[in-house]
Amino acid sequence: MNLTQRGTASQLKSRKPNTARDPRRSSPEKNSKETKSRRRRKRRNNTHLTYQLKLLLLRFLNKRLLPFSPVWCIYNSVTLELLVTSANFYSCAQNVSLARRFALVPLGPPLLAYCSNCKAMLTAVDGAVQLVVDRPYKAGDPIVVWCGPQPNAKLLLNYGFVDEDNPYDRIIVEAALSTDDPQYQDKRLVAQRNGKLSQQVFQVRVGKEKEAVQDMLPYLRLGYMSDPAEMQSVISSQGPVCSMSPCMERAVLDQLADYFMRRLAGYPTTLKEDDALLADPSLNPRKRVATRLVRLEKKMLAACLVATVDLLNELPDTTISPCPAPYAPSLK
Repeated sequence: MNLTQRGTASQLKSRKPNTARDPRRSSPEKNSKETKSRRRRKRRNNTHLTYQLKLLLLRFLNKRLLPFSPVWCIYNSVTLELLVTSANFYSCAQNVSLARRFALVPLGPPLLAYCSNCKAMLTAVDGAVQLVVDRPYKAGDPIVVWCGPQPNAKLLLNYGFVDEDNPYDRIIVEAALSTDDPQYQDKRLVAQRNGKLSQQVFQVRVGKEKEAVQDMLPYLRLGYMSDPAEMQSVISSQGPVCSMSPCMERAVLDQLADYFMRRLAGYPTTLKEDDALLADPSLNPRKRVATRLVRLEKKMLAACLVATVDLLNELPDTTISPCPAPYAPSLK
């Protein structure tokens, strides 16, 4: 008998093997599935962690080495090859997984510049990062590259610059139906039928601010409706049909105009003050690029405000007071 076993020999003989299955133990098939699931979660977590660590590295390099300047590539003939070495700077390739998207690459301006209307992008090829240009170049010309359809806020975070002519720049407006509204569920269904959510994010793209305001209006009108009979008419209709009284339309536009004015007032400086700051050649480089970013945001907000005021001026009777709306949608 093994001396490590406890109890007398008679006690050990009287013990019967426990044939009942431990409920905490699963079948081999289930264990295998759980193991694979854990491995997948671990890989996803590792990928996300790697992505976050590389973003931290980007911020460190931007702060310590080349504040707010993109760093890019060397080139030969038509194909630009970015060789990954420990002594190079930091950049991002497109159309690859997050785990392989970032690389340390050499050189930067004036050899290379960002251009929002070109189609030359960095790609990963056989362990290196490659850029194939989309136009002919002469000796001494800076090479232009496109970083994908990103707003200026992401360009600043990822590469350290903003593009004044970026056609993909945008801001967001968040709207939400009031959950205290007795007709909240009906309004939520109507919103879903028209491709919107009870908490909806509207994209305001540069140069299309008027279209963005027009897109917000049906959603806001829906939130302002209070008559159950009108609500049933909207539910039975097709499309975002909300018949509004003149005073209710005034209330909707007033809320939207007030929202844009509050957002503009929330900045510590005005557009004119931003222009004066940027005209100062001694302005700190980081403050300069931050000022350029918020200046572009303010321009989009100001364009939205102008579009809203134009709609207010088009009302048949501008002297009508806005109707009270206890369950008006929220904007932030």
